[in-house]
Amino acid sequence: MRRSPPSQPFSETPRMLIPSDVARAVRRTTTTFVLNWIDARQRTLDLDPLEFLIVHTIAAANLQHLPASRRADLNDPEAGDERHPVSIEGVAAALNVSSETVRRRLKALVARGIVERMGPVEDDDGERSGLSAGLAIDLKALESPAMRRSLGLELSQLWRLLLSLEQLGVIRINRQHIANMAA
Repeated sequence: MRRSPPSQPFSETPRMLIPSDVARAVRRTTTTFVLNWIDARQRTLDLDPLEFLIVHTIAAANLQHLPASRRADLNDPEAGDERHPVSIEGVAAALNVSSETVRRRLKALVARGIVERMGPVEDDDGERSGLSAGLAIDLKALESPAMRRSLGLELSQLWRLLLSLEQLGVIRINRQHIANMAA
């Protein structure tokens, strides 16, 4: 009796066959984009590499429960209220560093207004315990003129990345759709 070949699950993504020289160019282009983005964000917020990782770990944890469509609206005041705070221990575990290292770095980040402590925690009787519920990115830091300039720079870098990928034949940009979004 002949068996039919096993069917592939629908969740599996078909693989694209990309010539090796194009694949190398894509890796080089995207790596350059990511490194430039990290450098620009570090300079804008005056962060060292570990502070950068702490800030972005907190930001990701604050929003991971939201659907992607809501994450884009972070500077919408209602979305800001939807941030879920993260503990120092949670950040430390995600980065595989000690809680004390995170705690020391957070003092400076809170003092500079980049991170805020959310809370306090209330017990079952509604009494405040004095403990912080956790950490969140301070939305005022995202609205600073330096951050707005950085976001503009990042947008232009992203556009250059997309144009490079289009030149390599990896993507096709729907310019009409982009023009309609901007209008």
